[in-house]
Amino acid sequence: MCKSPVGSIILSEFGQSATLHELSCLMSDSGSQRQVIHPDTPFIEGKNAVLYTCFIALQDITLDMGPTTWLPRTNTKDAHEIFRDQSGADKDDFISKTPAVLGTLRKGSAAVFDSRTLHCGTANRSDKSRALFYFSFKSPKLAGSTGNPASIRRELGDARVTLGDLTSDLVELGKGNECELIGRLAGLMQ
Repeated sequence: MCKSPVGSIILSEFGQSATLHELSCLMSDSGSQRQVIHPDTPFIEGKNAVLYTCFIALQDITLDMGPTTWLPRTNTKDAHEIFRDQSGADKDDFISKTPAVLGTLRKGSAAVFDSRTLHCGTANRSDKSRALFYFSFKSPKLAGSTGNPASIRRELGDARVTLGDLTSDLVELGKGNECELIGRLAGLMQ
């Protein structure tokens, strides 16, 4: 978060006041079926991105493990209107003609995306579980709901952890110093 492109992206998009919204691990067990294509948050008229999500591969993600498929540049109003089309014809045509990126990530690699981007996990045909550590930061400009419930323990969500506070504590932790925020959060979760 302090020195990586991940932290830089979130900082440049949302600033130091971005709040931690999600913190979890996404598991796809052997035999898991493909997800339907979806955005994590809807396109909200007049709003820019509300969440940026980072997936970090906890092992090499191979093609047979059901990697995430993203449809780049589908975080737009036009893409969401076509995608929400209930008749299906335009939606199917749109999906079939939109280029896709497959998330075959190496262990420790990260993928950062606007949560409005259409994506899905593919079927896990391997004999291993696929694990992605993930977190999302919420735009400080959004006062209400993101349209996506937080996947974070209530104690962490209620603590309103900002990017600025977290990076400051991580710098101190790296120096071997005690960390006020991390200590407070640990106390909340006991």
